[in-house]
Amino acid sequence: MAIPEDVVQKVKAIISEAEEGERFVKSVHAALKELEASGHLYKLQIHNRHVGCHPQNRDGSGVNGVDVHQLLDDIVTAGFVPERVSAIAVEVSDNAELVFNQTLVSQHGGQLGSMDASQLKVLSLAGSHTNFVMRLFDQEVAHENEKVSANGKLSKEMLSRHDMAFHEAVVHGYQWRVLSKHVTQQLPELLTMVQRTGNATLARGEHELQLLRRLHGIWVSQSQTVGLHVSYEKVKRIASPGISSPLMKTLPHLFTFALKASGGITPWLLQETEAFVRAHASSTKTLGAELWQALGQDVKGQMQFLRFRHGMVKMAYVKDKITLADIKKALQNKDFKDKVSTAETIMNKWRSLLNEIGADKNKSNLLFACSMADMALTAHTLDIKLPGERQYDKPEGLAHDFCLCLRGMGYPVADPWADCEEPEPASSSQGSAQPFDPKLLMREVNDAGQVTNQASVLSSAGYEIGCHVKRKVDGTEGIIESVETNGMVRIKVEGDSRLAKLKMSAILNGEWVKFTPSAEPVVMETLAQHFMARQEPWKSQLAIAKLTMALDALAKKNDQVIMEKLKFQLRPQKAIMVTTKFAKNKLVLVPLTTAIKPKKDKDADIVASVGGMDFTLTPSNVIPTDERTGCLACFFLVACTQVADEANMEIIWHKDGDVKVPLLRNSKALSPDDKLLRHVPKKQVASEALAFSPAKRRRIKS
Repeated sequence: MAIPEDVVQKVKAIISEAEEGERFVKSVHAALKELEASGHLYKLQIHNRHVGCHPQNRDGSGVNGVDVHQLLDDIVTAGFVPERVSAIAVEVSDNAELVFNQTLVSQHGGQLGSMDASQLKVLSLAGSHTNFVMRLFDQEVAHENEKVSANGKLSKEMLSRHDMAFHEAVVHGYQWRVLSKHVTQQLPELLTMVQRTGNATLARGEHELQLLRRLHGIWVSQSQTVGLHVSYEKVKRIASPGISSPLMKTLPHLFTFALKASGGITPWLLQETEAFVRAHASSTKTLGAELWQALGQDVKGQMQFLRFRHGMVKMAYVKDKITLADIKKALQNKDFKDKVSTAETIMNKWRSLLNEIGADKNKSNLLFACSMADMALTAHTLDIKLPGERQYDKPEGLAHDFCLCLRGMGYPVADPWADCEEPEPASSSQGSAQPFDPKLLMREVNDAGQVTNQASVLSSAGYEIGCHVKRKVDGTEGIIESVETNGMVRIKVEGDSRLAKLKMSAILNGEWVKFTPSAEPVVMETLAQHFMARQEPWKSQLAIAKLTMALDALAKKNDQVIMEKLKFQLRPQKAIMVTTKFAKNKLVLVPLTTAIKPKKDKDADIVASVGGMDFTLTPSNVIPTDERTGCLACFFLVACTQVADEANMEIIWHKDGDVKVPLLRNSKALSPDDKLLRHVPKKQVASEALAFSPAKRRRIKS
């Protein structure tokens, strides 16, 4: 029987205030009382196998598998009190709700046991995690709590010994408050509010991704009413009731991320990330306002690296390896842009390859595999080492190996990176047992139980024919020549032409040890051609010294006097200014510097030469402060201009023997307070020609 219209209107009036953020919990309880009075909320004892999770529970997140197992341990420790359980559910109304539950359980890969959706009668809005704890016990799922487990699995028998009230609830069910399915049809907004009331009163609180999903849902709902420009303040007012104060600081940044990186009106990117995190991280794990703010910032350019952002979110929750510096490096450091772009392309290509073969990427095994690959590629791109993960030289090598993994899982994807295979790194034996001895050979044994090929025994111990051995007692050295069938070992002793015999046990017991003889000496017979004074580095060093002396002489001749007639403007723009008049060509500045290097950059601005060798002169100025004297070469403080007529300084060349040095000289007469400027032509940068649409033709009526 449908809910009477007067009751519907009364309930809507009660919850309208709550939707605007006022008296949220109180309003929801008042609405439930009205429904209970009209017979559309009743109490019923239900077994856990008949209770599923409503698709709107925790704003569509459902339950968190990690939290379910943690809650199980908490209840085992504290004890089960039926009166403390706040369990509210609603009757099943359509098949989509059953599909949601089947998918939810399968995505957890056995962590939540199994699900027969056909047995579901009601769907939980509050008390969902507690019900799944009951389901785990009922199905005796794998769990490590020794108090209630046997052979690594939950045991109802052990639970009965530990907590009989808990055992009774698992076996016979416990009391639920159930809303009729007509509430789903006539008051759907109430279901969301009921589940939020439960979250608001829970000690565990809400997960950031749950809140992110809610913000996205509110924006979508409001945009259908008011258009695409939904204000943050309006969304905040609707979303904020029951949110803890730490999460309130994160709220604006979650809102930004929801709009920019969820995937659009249908938040497919967010759904994938949230499904993976829900199954592999506790809901108590938070990233905080700073990380979410960085994750929501735009990247310069068209590519916004959304897949890579979600890869960082997964790593932050599941691996706890992402820092604020990592996010800034990925999204703001231009040196990393190409690496991040490559990773983004690979992540998208993996999904494209799965689409080509019609694979369902939402299946739990594929969701897990793709997310793990995303995290591995994110870590590789940001130079983060994950414990137990293989290190790759290039991202394409990782991409190739993931294609092999997908094929091993039964998904015959193409492999665009087949040529990028990287050899397996040599495994280190330190600290871990080897699965087998690579030197182990088949041992032939006779009827008497004796090994006939004695050499195999010695070889397995690491002593091959031809290896060098040394006796510990006196340091006698030799080479193993052969092993006889009776177990005697022949050794060619150093400095003796004869072969010595000794029992194999002497070697196996450690009396003789394997060693590597010193390498033969390598001698360079002549060194004359390598004499330092004849080599280019030394010639370059001498030239730098010669150039330094030339600059010193020029500076003492010119700058020492001129420095008293100059002043330095620090703000708003650095500028060298004259304090007196200078006639044309009377002001000369020398490029004095301690940073003289052989020229490598063809576009270097200030270049000197010595004997045909070019050297770049770069400034080594230190600006004076209250704590330090500083040192200035005014040559490098002269500002540049691209307007030739504005310039009053010009480059001239001073030549002394084979030394050629650039100087700055005033090309115009100068007056007090004139700023010194030199002309630097604007570089011509090639740019793509603009493509214009053809002009519209106007029709002329005859």
